[in-house]
Amino acid sequence: MKEIYPAQANSPAAMLSDSITAEATSITLSDADILPTAPNIAVIGSSDNAETIIYTAKSGNQLTGVTRGVEGAAKAWPSGTIIARNFTAYDYNSLVENVGQKANLDSSGKLNSQEVPDIDCGVWVSDPVMIHNNDSAAHKNMKADGNNTQSADTSSSLEEHIASPQAHQNLIIDGNES
Repeated sequence: MKEIYPAQANSPAAMLSDSITAEATSITLSDADILPTAPNIAVIGSSDNAETIIYTAKSGNQLTGVTRGVEGAAKAWPSGTIIARNFTAYDYNSLVENVGQKANLDSSGKLNSQEVPDIDCGVWVSDPVMIHNNDSAAHKNMKADGNNTQSADTSSSLEEHIASPQAHQNLIIDGNES
């Protein structure tokens, strides 16, 4: 599992107080309190001219134990360069990788269907499908995602209902109720 570092709302920025070399493992800032508690990541520079670092400690206005070039090449930066806790590709990729390991996602990012257990969706005791969809016991272990709680399905049999892409388009398994 990859380390996921705490984020910081609105990505406030500090500045480098001193210039740094590409090899520097400690960095002095104008105000290190602006960045989150260590360990964490930060971005020096901006846009295409940036470098993501990992710092393991903060002491006063200094970041220490800095790993350079986590994303972007480690390079020298002049005093006054912006440094901030931005959301980075590292953050996104860590989340995707960690979720993939926990949920067993396939290469396209979808849940591996062979890993999905059979789901108890209640008991089919009604016909037609409209009555089934409105029966509270029919989908007792599912919840709507809030975008569209009405089923667009007009099937007349269980087989048609299950084959319909609209039948459960907005449902997710909650996994908590029996």
